[in-house]
Amino acid sequence: GMNFCAERKIAQIAMESYGIDPRKIVSDPIELGGDGQPGFNCPKCKARERVFTNMRQSHSDPSLYCNAAIASEEDLDTFHRYEKHCNKVKVGNPITYRSLGIPIYDKHSDALVSLLHKIKAEGVMTSTLKASRPESQCPETGGEGSALNVQQLTGVWVITFSFALFALLVRFASRPERNLRCNQVENASGGRERVLMLYRYDQWGNAPPNTVVVDGYRYDADSDELQEVAVSDNERRPFAHGFNIKGSHYDFDRIEEEEAAKEDNSIVDEGIAVN
Repeated sequence: GMNFCAERKIAQIAMESYGIDPRKIVSDPIELGGDGQPGFNCPKCKARERVFTNMRQSHSDPSLYCNAAIASEEDLDTFHRYEKHCNKVKVGNPITYRSLGIPIYDKHSDALVSLLHKIKAEGVMTSTLKASRPESQCPETGGEGSALNVQQLTGVWVITFSFALFALLVRFASRPERNLRCNQVENASGGRERVLMLYRYDQWGNAPPNTVVVDGYRYDADSDELQEVAVSDNERRPFAHGFNIKGSHYDFDRIEEEEAAKEDNSIVDEGIAVN
C-alpha cells in the first residue's frame, strides 16, 4: 500500500488523530542524525524539504521514499514560489489544523481579544493572509490556462462575421421591392406620382386577400380597379350599414340592437324580442 512522508510533529498529529500505522510513515534517517522514529526530525536533512524531495510515484524502498506527503500548504506554496517541486500538488482538504497563540497580559487581554475578533469578522486577517501568500512561479499545466490572445481569437470572429454577412445577404436578396406599397400613376397634368396603396404585403412579399366587398364592388390589385361582383339585394347595402368578408354579411344596425337588448336583459332572435 501507500506510505507517507511527514515531519515529526505533523506525523504525530496524524497518527493520533486518524490512527495511522507508524509503519506507513517513513522513518527519520539515522545516517543523517535522525533517531529512526516515524517522521523526519533530523537536524542535517532539511526535514521540511525532505518531505517533498523523497516523494516518488512508485518506488521499492518504503524506508526511504514515499508515495504521498503529509505537509503544511504553506511549505508547498513557498517551494512553488521559487519554482521548486512543481510536480507536486495539494490533494483534498486539510486533515488537521495547528493552533498558535501568543501570551497576553491579563489587564489588556479582554480588549485585545475583542480587537482580534473584530478584525477577523471584518475579513482583515483573511485578506492579509491572501495578500502575503507567495505567487507560484511554476508553469501552468492544467486548469483554465492562459487567456487567448487577439491572433487566436481571429478565426472565431471571422467565422461569426461571415455567417452574419451571409444572413444579411440572404435577407436582402429575398426581400420584396421597397416600392410594393406604392404605385406610379399618371396625374391630371400628365406627370407621374407615387400613390400609397391601402394594403400591405407580408414579410414574404405576399399580398393580403382582396375579398372585402363594399357596395357590390371589390378592389382588384392586378388591374388597380374596382370590379363589380354578384351580390344579392339583401347584401347590397351602404358601407355604413354593413360589409361582406368572404360572402358573410355583417349588419351594424342589428349588432347595435342586440347590444341594447342585452343591457335590457332581453334576447333578440330573428327580430323577435323575448323578455
